[in-house]
Amino acid sequence: MSTTGDTLAILANLAHDRGLHAAAALTWLAYDYVLSLEDEVDLIWSSADTVPKLLYFISRYFGLIVQCMNCADIPRLYCRAALIWTAIALYTLVFCVEFSLMLRIYALYGQSRLISLILSSAFTVETMCVLVMSSVGYKEMFWAIMPYPSSWPIEGCFYPPTPSWFHGSWLPLAGFETLLFVLMAIKVYSYRPLGELPILLRVLRDGTIYYLVILGKSTYDVSFELLLTVNTHQSP
Repeated sequence: MSTTGDTLAILANLAHDRGLHAAAALTWLAYDYVLSLEDEVDLIWSSADTVPKLLYFISRYFGLIVQCMNCADIPRLYCRAALIWTAIALYTLVFCVEFSLMLRIYALYGQSRLISLILSSAFTVETMCVLVMSSVGYKEMFWAIMPYPSSWPIEGCFYPPTPSWFHGSWLPLAGFETLLFVLMAIKVYSYRPLGELPILLRVLRDGTIYYLVILGKSTYDVSFELLLTVNTHQSP
């Protein structure tokens, strides 16, 4: 098989795998939505209009919409448009989830001014680091993106090699999530025995699962980018 044929086969397999991952993620979201809809109606929809409620609806339904679009490939975004859309959607969801977690920890600590200062400072530092690193990294890659040949049976783009330092852009996010997890775990543990406080057990359980998922997702993304750089960042 020619070099072009090898590249096309690799890219087609990657596109197929991404489609399967998107479908699996959407199935999980839909399953969770069906299971929790009754509780959501009783506890969220009828509650007072607050910032946490707004953040919940954005993260819940915007995330579902984004995943539906990813799964159905609607709209057909490729190349630069895909990069812009992905950045906007990702940062919107991350902001809503992290701000919700900050409010939860702030409440757990009795609205402590010290905790508020720590969280707001760490969040500002994380946001600035991510924005600066993303802006510089995307600027280096943005205009070097090239679409696949029109004669190919798949649509997409050749992306330039990702700068090696850009693979560390997940570190500010992981660091802030670690801070949130540690603060949550310390406060929840201080109320032991937790068997008498089911709500705190659920907070600890959900917080731990979320933290592990974030770390796992970050590790997967870095590994996937490295694989993509080695195998597919070349011209046809």
